[in-house]
This record gives sequence, C-alpha cells and structure tokens, in this order.
Amino acid sequence: MEIFKNMKKERKKELLVLTIFAIFFVFVTYKFKQNGKNFFLVISFLAIYLAVGADTFVNAINSISNKKFMDENFLITLASFIAFFMGFFVDACAIMFLFNLGNFFENLSKDRIDENFKKLLDIVPKTITKVLDDGALAKISIKKIKKGDILLAKEADIIPVDSVVISGEGLLDTSFLNGKSLPIEIKKGSEILSTSMLKTGEIKYKAVKVFDESMAAKIMNLIKTSRNKKSQSEKLIKQFTKIYTPCLVAVAIFLAVVFPILGGDLSKYLQKSVSFLIVSCPKVFILGISLSYISALILANKNKILVKDIKSFEKLIDCDYFYTDMTNTLTVGEFDLKEIVYYSPYNKNLLLDYLYNLEKLSADPIAKAIVKNLRRRDNFSYFIASKNINDIDIWAKTYENEEIKIGSKDFVNAEDDSNEKSIFMSINNILVCKVILEDTIKDDAKESLDYLKNEFSDIAVLSAEKEKVVENLAKNLSISYAAEISTNEKVEIINNEQKNKHKIIYVGDGIKEGEVLKNSDIGISMGQKSSDIAIYNSDIMISDKSYGKLRDLMKIAKIVDKTAKKNLILLIFTRIVLLILTLIGYCPMWLVSLVDALVLIISIFSSIKIFNKKI
Repeated sequence: MEIFKNMKKERKKELLVLTIFAIFFVFVTYKFKQNGKNFFLVISFLAIYLAVGADTFVNAINSISNKKFMDENFLITLASFIAFFMGFFVDACAIMFLFNLGNFFENLSKDRIDENFKKLLDIVPKTITKVLDDGALAKISIKKIKKGDILLAKEADIIPVDSVVISGEGLLDTSFLNGKSLPIEIKKGSEILSTSMLKTGEIKYKAVKVFDESMAAKIMNLIKTSRNKKSQSEKLIKQFTKIYTPCLVAVAIFLAVVFPILGGDLSKYLQKSVSFLIVSCPKVFILGISLSYISALILANKNKILVKDIKSFEKLIDCDYFYTDMTNTLTVGEFDLKEIVYYSPYNKNLLLDYLYNLEKLSADPIAKAIVKNLRRRDNFSYFIASKNINDIDIWAKTYENEEIKIGSKDFVNAEDDSNEKSIFMSINNILVCKVILEDTIKDDAKESLDYLKNEFSDIAVLSAEKEKVVENLAKNLSISYAAEISTNEKVEIINNEQKNKHKIIYVGDGIKEGEVLKNSDIGISMGQKSSDIAIYNSDIMISDKSYGKLRDLMKIAKIVDKTAKKNLILLIFTRIVLLILTLIGYCPMWLVSLVDALVLIISIFSSIKIFNKKI
C-alpha cells in the first residue's frame, strides 16, 4: 500500500514493536482464556500494558502538569488504568495497544504529508555556482546570493533568483511559472524568473534580487504557510470537541460515581465509564477533517495550483457566481493579425516594411503580433527620425520627408466606428491602412466553462475590451458578459452582487486587477505575469495558464468536501452507536477501543488517498 512505502526507520521500529507486542498479547490472552488468572499471566499483562503505554503515560503526565485534562493521552491512560485496576487485563492492554496503533497510523500519515510538502518545496537548488571577480568559480548557498552577483548556469540548472543574462545563450524552460511546454530562447539582456530551468546552453547571469525577494522564495513561503492555516470546518470541529469531550467525561464520572452510590453494580458502571472516556477522545474528529484539507492542498500544488489558505476550498464550494477577465485569462493574450485594410494606392510592400520596422520599437503585445505575422526584413534606413510615444503610438519621419503615425485612431486622427481591435497608420496625415487583430480563446477554455456551468448559477466575462469583441466571445462560449468597463466598474458589479447575497469567484490578471481580485470572495490569478502582486491580491494562483486548471481546482474542492463530510458522518454515526450500545450493556471496552481505532485508520486512509488522485 502507498502509505507504507519508504517508511522512516522510526516508523519501522514502531511497527516492529507493535507487532511483537501484538503476538505476545495474543499468546498471553489465549493462555488466560484457557487457564484463568494466575500470577504469571497478570505480570505478563502488566508488562505488556506498561511497555506499550510508556510514551502515552509520559504524555499524560505532561498533560496533567499543563492542566490539560481533556487531552486524549490522559483520558486513555485513565480509562485503561481503571480497566486494569478492575481486573479487565485484556481490555486494558487492548485499549492501550489500539490507541498506539492509531498513533502509528497518524504518524505515518504525517510522514507522507511532510514528504510531499518537501517535494513541493524542492523547486530550486540549495547551492549555486558563483563567478568570482578573478573569474574563478565557487559554490555558494542560494541564501547568500547578493544583488549584482554574477552566477553561472549550465544545461539542466535551475535558476534560483530573478536575474538578467549577461553572456551566453540557450533555451529556457519556464513551464513551472507559465505552463508553456515549449522553451524560450534567451540571450544577453534576457530577463529570467527564478524556478526557470536552462534546457540547453550555458549562460552567465546577474542577480537582480536576493533569494528572499525572488518569486521562488515567495512561492515556497506560500506553500509553507498555507499548510498551517485551518479550514472553517476544522475550527468548528475544535469548538465542538471543546463541548463534546467535557460532556462525555462528565457522563463517565456520573456513571462511575452516582449509580454505584445508588446501589448499582460498581464493576458494570465502571466499564461503561471507561467506554465513555475512550469515545470522548477528540483526536479522531480533528484528524478526520484536517488531513482531508491538507491532502487537498498537496494535490492542488502538484497540479500547479497554489492555494494560500485551506479555507479557500470551502469558499469555492459556497460560491455561486463565476466571473472571468478576458485578455490573457480567457484568451491567449497573444494577438493574431486578422486582416489589413488599405485606404490608399500607396505601395503596399513599402507600407508593410514601415509597419514591421516601426512596430519593432514597441514591447506591446499588439506590436509584437504585427512583427511576428509580417515577417519582413529589418531595414531601419527608411527613417531619419522615430519615437515610441507610449508603446501603442509611434511617430517617424522618412528621408523623403514623409511623416508616419502608427497607433490608435485618436493618435492618427482616423474616423472609425467599428468595434474591432485595430491599429491605424497614416502618412502625412492621410489614413493609409488599418491593421485588424484578434485574440484567440484558449484551447481548453470552452470545455472548462462547460464543466463550470454545472457548478455555478451564472458565468460571465467582464472586460475592458470593445463591446462587439466581448459579445462575440461570450456568444461563442454561451456565457454572460459586460464590456468596455473599467476596473472600478468591475468592483462595483461584484459588490452589488454580493449585496444580493451572491458569492463571487473572479479569475484575472494579478497585476492589473488587484482590487477586483481582493473584492471577490475568491480571487484567482493566472500565469507568471501575476507574480508578486498576485501573491498579495489573490487567494489562489494558477501558475499554469491553462484554463483547464480551473476545472481541476473545482474537482479538488469537491473531492475534499466529499471526503471530509464522509469522514465526519462516519465518526458521528459510530460514536452514537457506541454510546447507545455501551449504555444498554452490549459493547465491551475492548470493542469500543477497536472500533475507535478502526474509524481513525479509515479516516486517515481516505484522506491520504486524496493527494494521489489523478485529476
């Protein structure tokens, strides 16, 4: 079984000890049933009881010294001691053995969780090669990297800090941060985010951040802290056990004291009291819920979904409206050239040359799309002067004294009422052409939204893009929409729906839409561009830009919700049955302890199984 693979030496030792004592216990019990009570058998039971319960006794003493009388170690010690004192040696040893068996499986599950978290945190190397001032190489800890340090990366090395290439070239795998399967080319001047891996080549790069400021450190810190947070269900269970445990302990004391005083059979009521003490232990409730949510956290992280707070899984189930941004979220965010409309008999080849070379001045996605689609030759000799005004608008002058403007319709002074995403070009203030671009829907967006339609009562795209563009996309996906709205208007829409008792999930860009993400009940940001700001503004980050991860996220939320509820129902049902059977005298102490241990083990197995699920 998966849970037993690669056990720690400590766990192997525990299992061996429990197995030896189980065999010895069975043998002594057999002799006891055959020959009855004798001094040798009593001493044997006492030896088993003291040996198996040694750690529990120590923990019980610590609980007493800290005045924690509702601690399970103290309650089990008290219950088993009463049983042994009354002469129920088999029951006393069984209670202590089964309690420790439950502890063994609890420790085993925690080992598996620790192991998985360790793998999740292993995203950058612990040491890196630094290039010293004299050109020599030295291995240093990534925590000792300073801004400006020159570092060396060879094939298959992972970059631990955000940096810039100063020499060399190669292919860089950025899939951890953006989900892109194809590596990107890097050369001198290329920026690199931490956690990227050099697939081929060799580069020297300069650290622009120390490790603690890098994206990798922020992700690692997020993973560490998310584990320590509690779900709302866990908090409610803890509040419940603060009432449940004292109440059952009070009933146990009442059964052991009051009824015997009134003439009841002391032995019979002490047995019932012991059973109530066993059932009063709160650990099984807390573990049955907490392990489910921690396992879901691991499963999400394995699928490149970073959840900041365990409570987000519960909130996802509670939300009924799903809103999404359009550009770079629902769509690829990389434009394709759809059409070029010409308005004058000007030489088309020359116009395309002008477009290609001038758009190379801009880093805007639209400019990059034009350059990529035109694929002309570099020839900047056309121009005597040029200026990139704001990445969208570009001005230039040719040696033939032609003034060229490329950009928005307002910059070019073009009259155009269409709702298409366009860039205009004029020469000497005469409109010569219009470049029409389109963004494409992500491959898995439609399938994912079709799934999400079964989970939410309303799905809508909220976008600043033009009405016609957003309307066409919404019709294609059969969802609602709101177009040409600002960030503040998006916040207003969300707040109005929240006033109507709706709970909202919003998926967007962590950089541009921080306020929208923060005002949503659950804010989800996608892709590496979200980076630092997303960590602050989002509840959940999807490092893979795949829209299908949203479907996976909802599946994980449903899995953990179903598992936690099944565990809770099992726990409550078995306890009610045990208490009833105990009161009417049909449940011996050893059986109560056995059922309690089995329920704990079943809860552990069902929870641990979560992080091995295929989504």
